[in-house]
Amino acid sequence: MKRYLVLIILLLASWGCSRPQGFTLKKILSKHPNDPKWDVPLPNEGDAIQSYFMQPYTYLGSGNHCYAFKSEDGQYVLKFFKQKHMQTQSLVDYLPLPAKRLFYPMERIKRRAQEREESFTSYKIAYEHLQKETGVIFLHLNKTEGLLPTLSLVDQQGQVLEIPLDNMEFLLQKKATLAFEHFHSLLNHKEALLDAVESLLRLIATRNQKGIFDKDLQFYKNFGFSQGEALEVDVGEFKLDQPPRDVVEETQEISLQIRDFIQENASHLLPDVQKRIEETLKTLK
Repeated sequence: MKRYLVLIILLLASWGCSRPQGFTLKKILSKHPNDPKWDVPLPNEGDAIQSYFMQPYTYLGSGNHCYAFKSEDGQYVLKFFKQKHMQTQSLVDYLPLPAKRLFYPMERIKRRAQEREESFTSYKIAYEHLQKETGVIFLHLNKTEGLLPTLSLVDQQGQVLEIPLDNMEFLLQKKATLAFEHFHSLLNHKEALLDAVESLLRLIATRNQKGIFDKDLQFYKNFGFSQGEALEVDVGEFKLDQPPRDVVEETQEISLQIRDFIQENASHLLPDVQKRIEETLKTLK
């Protein structure tokens, strides 16, 4: 038995070391069966949804939960979910029960199932309640037949992969410039900067007033701007029907981050930014 376990350990170690780093097609493939609770309505344009995928998408970057790809025209971002965070099946499933319990405890399976539940719920909240505020255009959580085309996906190595989108889980979102980058570009344009500050605060207030809570308010990575309007670009942490949080309290949290940014990058503008923040918060009470 000991020899058997040692052999298993060596095999699993070898398999783990040989896994490729970065994005690969295998990392976004899902074996999960369809579930009616993840069904979502088609966008208003219905059949025109295919038109978004008539151009190639090129690797943009990797986040905590998704691999992102940018459309050729630069207007959209396609996010495929990292299945390793949600996978409840593996090679360990084929091992005898004692080894399975040793290498793949039930707690890990339950944790990954819970993470998938929470993530998909958040994506669905964004799609059904916050399309304008997040720029989410389309969400695909269940496999379909004949709805979507095959997409040309260009990976980080420049290789072109042909992806049957009907078999994938993903979301499509407007391409946005991260908030801190947008603010950097406006440091010599005071009024436009002040308008951007107000847009960001009102975005948070609008979500709050819809009874939706975001537990991950980070100015530097979770907010962006598209055509001058603020968006919440990270849509993986939304909660619906939570105990209401005071709207001023939530907007003040992001206000502190904005002040820190201005203090560091354009301290002479801090009084004007502070004034606009205070004026905006007064209208939200």
